[in-house]
Parts: sequence; structure tokens; C-alpha cells
Amino acid sequence: MSLQPMTGRSLPNHLICRSLGNYFTLRGRYWRKSSKKRLLLFRPIVYGFYLQTIQKFGELPNFWPRETHTTSPLHPPHPSHSTQYKQRFPTYSNSNTPKPFSPLRRHLTMLQFLLLLSVISITIAQLPPSDDIPRLWPKPASIISISNALNLNADPSSFTIVATSTDDVLDDAIQNIRGRIFSRSSGFYDSSLSGIDLETLEVSVKQTLTPTTYPSLGDDESYTLHIGETSTLESNTTWGALRGLETFSQLFTMNRGFTITSGNGMLITDSPRFPWRGLMLDPARHFMSVEKIKKQIGAMSQSKLNVLHLHLSDGESFTVNTEHWERYGNISKFGSYSPALTYSQSDLNDIVSFGRLKGVRVVPEFDLPAHMASWAIGVAERGAGRRASKAP
Repeated sequence: MSLQPMTGRSLPNHLICRSLGNYFTLRGRYWRKSSKKRLLLFRPIVYGFYLQTIQKFGELPNFWPRETHTTSPLHPPHPSHSTQYKQRFPTYSNSNTPKPFSPLRRHLTMLQFLLLLSVISITIAQLPPSDDIPRLWPKPASIISISNALNLNADPSSFTIVATSTDDVLDDAIQNIRGRIFSRSSGFYDSSLSGIDLETLEVSVKQTLTPTTYPSLGDDESYTLHIGETSTLESNTTWGALRGLETFSQLFTMNRGFTITSGNGMLITDSPRFPWRGLMLDPARHFMSVEKIKKQIGAMSQSKLNVLHLHLSDGESFTVNTEHWERYGNISKFGSYSPALTYSQSDLNDIVSFGRLKGVRVVPEFDLPAHMASWAIGVAERGAGRRASKAP
């Protein structure tokens, strides 16, 4: 099967596949493997490219290397078809054989690509001062700023965050935010920057947490943040203070020191539009370690998400360790990918406790009555049958 463009000339599959390979400079081994499968994906793209070229120039593009049967007045024979070329390069004398990149050329191409990325990164990192404006995510409900306000410069050696009342969650958040602000920057304090010094952030929480208090649906997460020489953060609950601290950390531009551009006098009032702002992970189908889940919780907190939905069981796997359950001890033994790929009680406690420190509520899901193949494998009377009945 081949494409038939407007001129009536046939475009064989191997020519299309090779032409696209040359266009992306990926000649050689990659395009020789499974070319038919890749053709299903790229064929419409190439066909559209051919039609546009035909309509513009009235002829087909001059791709290289060409097939022998494509020679025409529009496509003169390639030098590789000559007798001299065939004698000098017998291995590649057949035009159907792509000319692969040498290892050195591949490495040089990769080096050029990495160099280009480095240049782009440096360029972006050194944007002009006029572009140093806070970019807050998600956007607060209200931001009031004074035009032509002075910059606020924070000195890592003297800047402090203090709380009038505190608890374990707020203490952890203050330490984490301070470390994050002064560790991800250019690492210097430019005292020549015009503006005034930002000396202190005072955090005031009306209702602190007890050690047994966990996030719940409908918690008050509102806060008010006033930026000045002595900045203040006020909230009704610790959960609101966590969201305000995230906003405060996002105000800094860090490619020219620790500066809040035009920040003096800024007032931010914020509260979430939605009480449930969640993300689901599916370890029942794609198991992930506790550390990976905790990293995800940390990233959720930075985006002010507050619910982690953990899909812990499905037909493929039951990921909670049940070896200490009286009646169902074999579920995780036979119903998981491996007994090692399950979460113990201490693992789950660790995830929930870490989520509490980040203001993220953990909601587990156990599928039933459907999607219970993993349960049935470990319970003989529920149709598991042979595997569970052989358990000691």
C-alpha cells in the first residue's frame, strides 16, 4: 500500500519512513526497527507535509537518500548510485540501506543539544529586572499592590520567621519554607539592590492544632498576608498558615538575590474556591514506594492541594499487607504482585503522618464488590480456590 499524492506519483512506505527519519536526523537503527508500526503513527503527518509541499512548489520534496525507482527529471540519480561509489563503499552501495550515524557523530549531536539547553536555561534565568514579578500558583483570591512600591530584600543571615502561637505542623512548615527560600536561589545576597530590608515575617494563628488533629473536609484554609519591612501572616487555623507560607515563598525572585519586587505594601487575601482539591495515585496497578508517595505529597502541598486519594486495591493487586489479619492473612500473600510490594501498617501511618505535616488528607480506597480478583485469590471460600487452600 502506498500514498497517492496530487501529482499521481506513488510514495512507497519505505520512502516515507526513511524520509521522516532523515527529517529528524534519526537515520539508522531506530528507523529500521518496527518501521511498519511507526508508519501508522507518522504516515498522516508525512502525507500532510507532502500535500503542502506539492501545492506550494508543484513537485515532490527532494529527500535523501532516494530510492532508485524514484529517479525522474525532478529527481536526478544520487551520487551513491555511481559505480565509483559502489566500489569505494560496498557496504552501503545499495541505496535501500540507510547510512547510520557514527558513534562520534551521535555524541557530538547530543552534546550540541545539551549545550543549546544550557544556553536557553541561562537566558531564562537572567531575565531583565522588569520581568522580575511574582508569579503565584494558584492565583490568590485578592492581590492589592502599590504601584512603584519599593523592593524588599531579604538577608539570609538576619531574616526570621516567628510565630506567636505554634504547634508541630506549623513549626515544621516554618523550617521547611525558610530552607526552601534560601536554598533554591542563586545563593548570594546583593546589598546593592535598591529597596528596603525585609527583616521578619510574623505568623499569627488563632486556633493551633493538637497532636491528634488531622486535616478534614471543610477546614478553614483562609489567610491574609501583608508584605512590608515587617510582614505579617494571619489565619484562623494552621492549615491556612501553611497555604500563606507557600504564597510567601513564591513572592521571591531569586536570580538576583532574595527580593520581593515592588513588594512593600502588598496585601494578599486568599481562601480556596473548592474544599476538595485532590490527586489520585494508583499503587494497586503501578506500585510505588513510600518515599515516592511522600515526594508527591510535598509537591501537592506546594500547589495547595489538600487530598491524596490512594487506590490501594483492584483486580490486579491488593497492596496492603494482611499477614496479621486473623481471617484474611493470605490476601496480600497471594493477591499482591509480591508480598514485598505491599504497605505495612507502619508504612501507612508514615504516609498519613507526613500528609498531616503538609496539610494533605489521605483517603484510601478499597474496591468492592467489583474489582475483587485480588481478594478472591487469598480467600478460599470466596472462590479463590486452589492457591489460598494450599496456604499453611
